[in-house]
Amino acid sequence: MIVNSEIFVAINNEVIGMIVSFISEQRCFLTSFFVDPAWRNQGIGKELLFAAMKNKERVSLYTDNKRTENKAAIHLYTQLGFIPIWNDEKETLWVKNDEEIR
Repeated sequence: MIVNSEIFVAINNEVIGMIVSFISEQRCFLTSFFVDPAWRNQGIGKELLFAAMKNKERVSLYTDNKRTENKAAIHLYTQLGFIPIWNDEKETLWVKNDEEIR
């Protein structure tokens, strides 16, 4: 059951990035994560992820497979400790806490 949600937005006269979190009693689910291509490789994605994960113990990230093909995004997810544990034709589920894969 979702008990709260948050939206984190990076702005520079326009929206240049965002991430949405849905928080249940047991886990934080991150989705709708993007950074405008013109603003990538400047730490914006990392800062958005840090903001969304702040004070959260168990975090999952859903990405659509179009974004998952982005090598810089994959590098960022793995650099921050995310592990892909499931995917289908449309999306991939990454977890930060390895409890789910034991």
